[in-house]
This record gives sequence, C-alpha cells and structure tokens, in this order.
Amino acid sequence: MIDIIIIASLAFTSIQIIVGVVKESKIFVEFGQSRSLALLALFLPFGPIALLALPIRFGWIPATIVAALCYFPTLILSKKQHNIFECSGLDKTNRAQNVAGKAFWVSVFGLLYVSFISAISGLVIEFGND
Repeated sequence: MIDIIIIASLAFTSIQIIVGVVKESKIFVEFGQSRSLALLALFLPFGPIALLALPIRFGWIPATIVAALCYFPTLILSKKQHNIFECSGLDKTNRAQNVAGKAFWVSVFGLLYVSFISAISGLVIEFGND
C-alpha cells in the first residue's frame, strides 16, 4: 500500500516539475539550460515500479540498478541547473530555481527509497534462508 502512495506522490511531483519547466521555458533557454529536465522527470515514478516488478524476473541487484538509474540523471541535471539559476542572482529565475530544486530533492528522496528498500530486501534474502 505504501508503494502505491509513493508512486502516486512521485507521479504528481513529476507532473509539477514538467509543468514548471514548460512554464519557465523562456528562462531555461535564456540561460542556455536544457529543458530535458521535463523528460527526465517522467522517470521519477518508475523507481518504485522497478523495485516491485523487476526482482521477480531479474533479481534484486539489477532491479536496484534500474531503480537508481531513474533518479541519477535527474539529480545531476537538476543540481547543475539549480546552481546556475541561483548564481544568476536575478528574481526572474526564482521559479526555475524552485523547479530545479524540487527535482533535486525528489531525486534524493528516490535514491534514499531505493537504498532503503534494497537494504531491507538484502537483509530478508540473507537472513531469510536460515
């Protein structure tokens, strides 16, 4: 049940990030930043889905890698863009900075979630065979 809530929350936040990038598209272009953050935000809800679906077929390690890959590109790009908008010191970049910041923190949450679930799964696999 908690997985469904997390997936729904990540999907909702993903939509907010996409809408934010589209609304602030002019700022992204003005500062020479890629708008691919909107595309990368589409992958955010797929981390928990990968952890639910892939272990059955491929095992926990490949599932953990795939789930982590749903967050790393967004984490790296959003941090770079957030820093660029922050360093501009202009008020007109505040909304774009907030969008990039939201994407960064959602990616951090996603990686923490993947780490936690993978650690729990590893413990269950390790000590469940006794």
